[in-house]
Formats: sequence, structure tokens, C-alpha cells
Amino acid sequence: MSFNKLLYKQPASNWDEALPIGNGRLGAMVFGGLVVDQLQVLCLFFLFVFTHLISVLQLNEDSVWSGTTALIDRNNPSSLSHLQEIRDLLTAGKIQEAEALTCLSMGGIPETQRRYQSLGELKIRYNYPAALGGQNDVPIPIDRHNSLSGLRRAPVIPVPSNYRRELDLSLAVSNVSYTLAPLEGSSFEAVHYEREYFVSEIDQAVIMRISASKLGAVSLEIQLYRDPSYIEEIRSEYPDTTSVTLVGNSRNVMSTVKVILDRNDSQALIEVIGRTVVVKDATLVTIVIGAATTFYHNEYATMEKYLFQQIKSLDEKLALIGYESVRKQHSENHGILFSKASLRLGCLKRLDDSEDFDVSITERLLRYSKHISDPQIEENIEGDDGAFLTSLLFNYGRYLLICCSRPGTQAANLQGIWNQHMDPPWGSRFTININTQMNYWPAEIANLSECHYPLFDLLERMRVPGRQTAKKMYGVDFGFVAHHNTDIYGDCVPSDEWLPASFWPLGAAWLATHLWERFEFTLDTEFLKEKAYPILAECAQFFLGYLFTIKSKDGTEMLVTGPSSSAENTYALPSGAWGTICLGPSMDSQILFELFTIVIEAHKILGYSKSSDSLNDISNVRSSKFISKIKETRDRLPKPEIGKHGQIMEWFEDHEEPEPGHRHISQLWMLYPGKKYLFENTHIKESEKEKLLEASEITLLRRLSHGGGHTGWSRAWIINLYSRLQKRSECAKHIQQMIANSMYPNLFDKHPPFQIDGNFGFTSGVAEMLVQSNFVTFENADFGNLRDDLHVVILLLPAAPTNSSHCELGKRDGWWAEGRAVGLCTRGGFEVTISWEVDQKNPNGKAKLKEVVLKSKKGISCTVRYFEKSVVAKTEVGEVRDLTKYFE
Repeated sequence: MSFNKLLYKQPASNWDEALPIGNGRLGAMVFGGLVVDQLQVLCLFFLFVFTHLISVLQLNEDSVWSGTTALIDRNNPSSLSHLQEIRDLLTAGKIQEAEALTCLSMGGIPETQRRYQSLGELKIRYNYPAALGGQNDVPIPIDRHNSLSGLRRAPVIPVPSNYRRELDLSLAVSNVSYTLAPLEGSSFEAVHYEREYFVSEIDQAVIMRISASKLGAVSLEIQLYRDPSYIEEIRSEYPDTTSVTLVGNSRNVMSTVKVILDRNDSQALIEVIGRTVVVKDATLVTIVIGAATTFYHNEYATMEKYLFQQIKSLDEKLALIGYESVRKQHSENHGILFSKASLRLGCLKRLDDSEDFDVSITERLLRYSKHISDPQIEENIEGDDGAFLTSLLFNYGRYLLICCSRPGTQAANLQGIWNQHMDPPWGSRFTININTQMNYWPAEIANLSECHYPLFDLLERMRVPGRQTAKKMYGVDFGFVAHHNTDIYGDCVPSDEWLPASFWPLGAAWLATHLWERFEFTLDTEFLKEKAYPILAECAQFFLGYLFTIKSKDGTEMLVTGPSSSAENTYALPSGAWGTICLGPSMDSQILFELFTIVIEAHKILGYSKSSDSLNDISNVRSSKFISKIKETRDRLPKPEIGKHGQIMEWFEDHEEPEPGHRHISQLWMLYPGKKYLFENTHIKESEKEKLLEASEITLLRRLSHGGGHTGWSRAWIINLYSRLQKRSECAKHIQQMIANSMYPNLFDKHPPFQIDGNFGFTSGVAEMLVQSNFVTFENADFGNLRDDLHVVILLLPAAPTNSSHCELGKRDGWWAEGRAVGLCTRGGFEVTISWEVDQKNPNGKAKLKEVVLKSKKGISCTVRYFEKSVVAKTEVGEVRDLTKYFE
């Protein structure tokens, strides 16, 4: 059974069933022979007809955004002059007045940022031979704006047999295949059709190949389509006689389709008629689609030259080395990243011997959902489905990140790169109050550190606009700030004027912690010095000038944020009124504690604490005065507090919640993704830590008892939170719920609508169940001696339900009874490979570790633990250590 393949037995009936392919910059959704969306409202007969005649390939390019290619200054000129008044109103408890003034004076002008847009669609009409039931004289419109009034009669369309639509995650290739039988009485042979789709990172193109088992059985009509409102011109026979080029978005976007016939196809004909490429009587057809924008190429002429050269080069390459070699190069290039890690759960022998391998994802999801809701249904099959789907979704998350976030491309947005709309939900922007961050949660632990880079490039792009916003909105001369959204241009001004979220000022601060995450996993000091520290320090610098003092109930003066909010949530005042804008919500202080601690540690590791820089003030982020101010400010932040319900307080005061089952769980940021306060804090007593962990669990239970986890990404966050709490049964339970309730047929995460963050959150949650790691301390680390100064603790299977009490046959999470995880990464530069098996004869025992292999990239020491057993390993750079014997 393949844990790297999505299989379907029918064409996609909508976008959420289509299969994603991509190379980081270009993306496409494979429908496999589906009518355009408009026609789905027709009766079932016509839906069936069009499903087999028209194929759609929906296209994306990651820099196709609305508006011009220049950053707009949206800063509200009234912000700074009203900032103190808003703070005074909030301090006085006049929430409604403060919220009204916040919207008026701080909302961006215009109020929204740019939005991510679809590149368009490739539409293909298949004109099958008449002997197979095709009727080529029937006018069936490709353009979605045409009506069906031109149909003279209901066409007779062949019904395919053995239809398969697949996506191979390891090869990054999608396939469609089917057979058409001849009409009764015909001497014509059955014809087997195959299509392949992939997006080459090497050749920067979407490539599709259509073939038939019978000579001359492929006849097509091919069009590039885009909403006419976003088209400037369509150029036929351009740049050559078998191509069509579309120009859009004020001449800032260009796409080209080129159709190539096999050189041995002597009887085949090809011509461009109007905007359509028409192919007749071919056997093999290769279709190449390229795209370019002025975002990458500055001006129209440069964009056009790049695009046409790419298409020409690929055409020549196909002629020189052949299609199969181009596809092989693509898969090998993808495999360099994809093969670095993998997961396989369940009884491996039973799954390999099972005849269940040919079950479609659609059927498997349906079957699994029924099993979860009815405990009496075929436990054994449920266990296999659970093992298969959990493993597949882990691997799928890694596949998606590779396909939508490669070095040199844009960061993964709210939908990765796959978006069918010109005006998508939430603009398909970078929502940076959790969603964009969740996209990158698996980047390090799942061994895709390279895919993290586009996020860092986005952060770099945000610095200049963020400095302007810091100065104009808040009067802060140093540092940069961003709110809950940004776009491709790094816009840092509040967007959308939505009180529960828009005016939250910690977006850049949270994003910046990802730089440290990469350093902790790689110990790349050059990266820390040149890329990470300048951004981290500048981000922290802003808050030295932004935070202001208020008194707590006991009279203690604390430094807080404000106006702010606790991500999209609402609190209730004693008067019964509701509020969203607030001062010092818990998440803000937790993120700032993390950020300030990171800056302090990085400053020491880089040796800046020993420097005698002449400019010794907070404007110089290498100076001792700057770091002293960071430490002083960190010590004055509000600490996490436990409220009247035993929960972690979400706000500075212990407010009630009108929506206690809210999708965000922001007050638990310190539990996940945070680490510094609870797990790497040498200044917190163990008893205090235990109380906070207990209160964290109560917080989760309160959320869930009121309906929390109802969105896909929220459920994924819950898996990660329970992983850190090491609650095995709860992790398994929420994996089950997410698979059963929060996945579309193509396994995209269901918010709803589709948001890709839940896919990545699922992968990181499973990874955290398998391995966790913490540094003992960075306090004594030195730039020149990291190997000797650092020590990491690695926990094996800390939250996986692998003990016998969870894995006996009658238990729903029994698919964890066996498994193998390869290439998972830990802090300190280690790669871990583990396999395990449950001993069913020992009802209360834990799983037996059959394999524990550690690869050390940096040669530091570590302690590896599994329940009560542990081993201390001192390693050399590049050393591979088999530690299995220590856990027998």
C-alpha cells in the first residue's frame, strides 16, 4: 500500500476535489476531465456530458496580486495624534469609545491590502473519434460565459472504463487514465488514454502530456482562459505558430500556452484558430504553460523576454532529450526534498498484504467517517484507514510545502499558491495572526528547512514599510511593526478595519520567531548573524518605544501593548457590554517574552556582549545598552496568570467570554508554538511550570466543551497543543476528528472554505507526537564554541498513543501500534529515524523501540529519552549513531 499516493475513480466535480501540483512559483489544479463550475447547476445528464468532454487545469502564479506593483502608503495620518487618547479610553474602561476612535484614526487608507488572484485556466475539449461515441459536430462551449442554447441535440458521449485520477507525492506527478470502448457493431478497437501533469521547478513551466493507445485518436481544442475583466489582450500565434499568449492585470501578468506534437506524428495537424489551439488526429500531445509578472521582472519588455525564452528553451530541451527525461529530472529534483523524511503507521505487513490498496480517497474518507461515528463498524478496517490516512496526510503536508514554498518564490499564503478566485476569501493574503505562521510549523521538524526561506524573504520585505508604520502610527523612531495581515509588497498597515483582529500589532514579532526556530534546528551561525538577528533585533527594538506603563490590581507597574486584541476573540464587561480592543492581552506578552529572550540569547551567541561599540544606545542593536533595555523590558511584561475557572487568562483582566468555544486559543501561545517561557526558562520554578501546564489543559478542555476546534486549522493547533502536554489519547482523538470532519475530498484542509494552514498544522502536530526537543539553555553559549556549550534533550514518541492500552484491537487509535518515522529533525541539528511495535501480550506496557538512529549534523551532545530510559550521546559532525540497544 502506497502512503504517497492519492487515488480517485472519477473526475473532480469541483475545485475541492481537484489535485494540486506546483513548483513554488507556479501551481495548478488537476480536474481530470471536468466541466467548468458554471455548468454544474445543469441537470445530471449534462453534467455527465461535459464532465467527459471538457478538462480544466486551473492555474496560479505566486506573484499575481491585484493592484499595481508598487507599495501604497496606507498609513492613516490621524493615528499618532489619537494614540494616547485611545489608550486613555481603554485604561478608563471606555471600550466602545476607544473602539470607535481606533477604527476612525488607525484604519488603513484605503482600508484593505492587495489580494492574491488566479492566473486563469487551461481548458481542453476532447473530440473523441466517432467510433468511440464522440460527436464532434456538437457545439459545446468552452468559454464559461457562453450559454448552452447552441446545442442542437443531446450528444452521445462515451462512458469510460477503468478511470483513475492519481497524485504521486514522491514524484510530484498527477496522472489520469481511462479506456473508451467502441460503439456496438464497430470494428474500431478500444482506446486507452493517459494524461500526465507536473510543474517543473527546473524548467519553470506547467507541463501536460496526453497520449492514446491508437494512432490519431487525440483531437483537442485548447484555450487559455481568464475573467475578461482582468485581460488586456490575447495574442494568437504568439510567440510562435502553435502558441497563444494572454496579457492581464494592466500588462503586469503574462501567460503562454504552447502545444507540441510528437515528431513521429506525421498525420497530426495543429493550427491556431482565433484564441484556440486546435489539434487533430494526434497520438501524443505535449502542452507547456508558462507565466511571468512584472513583480519578478520589473517591466513589460523584461517579463515578455523571460517568458518567451523559458518556453523556447523548454521546447528545445524536449526535442533534445525527450519528454521522459524532462519528467525524470523534475521528479528527481522534487525528490531531493521529499525523500528527506517520511512516516508510515499501522501493521506494516497487514497493510502491504491487503487488497485495500485500490480504495479511492473518497471512499476511504467516507468509510473512515462512518467508523468514527459508529464504534461497532469493522474496527480492523478503521484501524487500517486511520494508519493510511494519518501517514498520507503527514506526507501530503510536506508535499504541499515543497510545491508552494521553494527558495526564491513567495511565501505560502492562506491557500498556499492554489486559488481559483479573482477576489478570494480573506484576499488569500498572508494572515499573520496564526495562519501564515502555521504554514511553516512543519518546515524544520519535518526536514524542509529550505522551504522556510520564502517566509524570511517576506519578513525582509516588510522591514521598510514596517518602519514607516512604526513612525507614522506610533511615533517610534526605531524598529518595525506589522499587524494581522500583510501582502506580497510587505504592507504593514492595519487591514480591513475589523476590530477583533485588524489593530493587533504583533504580526511581525510572531513571524520573526521563525528565524530563531530555523537557527535552533540548524545552528547556522552565519544565518543567525546575517539574516536572523538584524530582523529579530529590529522587531524587538520597536517595542522598546511602543510599550507603555499601566498598573495591575496590586499596584505593580507593567509594560503592555495597546490598542491590541486577542486574536479575533471578544470579551464581556461586567456591564454586559462586549469588547475586542484591549490592553495587554496574554498572547502579546507571551510573544514578546519569547522575542526578547531570543534576542538576548542571539546577542550573546554572536559575541556582541563582548563588543565595545562606540555607539552604546538602543539605536545600536549590537550594543550592551540595547540588550540591557531588552532585559529590563522583558522583566516588566505581565506574566501568564490563572483565572477563576482554573484557565490561563486570555486578557489582562479575567474577563468572561461570549464565545468560550472560540477557534483561536491565543492564551496558550506559550505552550505551542512558544517554548521559551515553559520549556527553556531556567528562571521559572518547576511548581509554577506544573501549575501553568495544568491550567493550559483546563483552558483546552473549556474551549472544547463549548464547541472549539470547529475549523480545520484550529483542530490542527489543538493537536500541537496536546502534543506539548504529552496527552496521547487526546492527540489521537483530535487527529481522528480532523480527518473525519475537516478534510475536503482532495485532502485540503476545510476551514471552511479551504485554508492550507490546517494541512501544515496537521503535519507538525504528528511530528511533535513522534519527537520533541529542547535546549537545556543558551545562557552560556558562545559564538565560537557552540559544540561544547550546547546540549539538547530529545524525547522519543512523547505524545504518540503507542502503549498497549491505546493500541489493543478494540481501540480507535490502534493504528499507532506499529510505525516508522524517517528523517525527523530536532533542535541542535539532529535527524532521527525511529520504528516501534507494540507488545500485545503486555497490556500495560509501552511500545518496543525497534530502531533508534541519530544523525548529528553539528556534533553537539544530546540526551535521548523514551519514558524512563535515556542515553547521553556525545557526537561528531556528520556522525550516524545507532542507539537502538539502549532502549531494548
